[in-house]
Amino acid sequence: MDLTILPYLLLIVIGLGLAEQPLLDFEKILDYYQNSEIKPHSTKFIGFSANFLYFRISSLIIAPIFEELFFRKFLFSKLLEKNKLWIAVVISSICFSAIHFETPNNLIPTFIYGVIACIIYFNTKNIIYLIIIHFLYNLSSMLYMIYGEPFFDWVYGLNYDLIYWALAIFGILITVLGVQKITTANKT
Repeated sequence: MDLTILPYLLLIVIGLGLAEQPLLDFEKILDYYQNSEIKPHSTKFIGFSANFLYFRISSLIIAPIFEELFFRKFLFSKLLEKNKLWIAVVISSICFSAIHFETPNNLIPTFIYGVIACIIYFNTKNIIYLIIIHFLYNLSSMLYMIYGEPFFDWVYGLNYDLIYWALAIFGILITVLGVQKITTANKT
């Protein structure tokens, strides 16, 4: 594995986090623009428990390895054998998204991640990159749950203004840059 790719993997994770925020905030954004009462942000973190540790170990280690091996290395590759690239990308991304159906707002971000993961895998044939991205993404989600309240208070304090939307667009741009750097670095 080329270690010079590591910063771009991190860039993708940060970019996805920023870009997906409006999708995750969809109801809050609607409430804001309809002048409804907006529920304040609250973290779901209750404390460290055996259940929390089990869930986090599985989401940090087991999920990135097995999900990437199944959805990209196996399913996507098998779909590619008999279908066009875009069909394989869409079907494997829908399946990946379906297992992450915690809330309806989670479907689009996980579908987008599935598409990005397929593109990276198709161009690099390196599943390790995807396992690392998946691990880093799940790690960042865990850290947001534990320590993210000041960040979310700041984000929601923006009241969905220009800076909020600029951050989402910036997230899209750095995600595209990271994907482009990883896929072109592995073609040379």
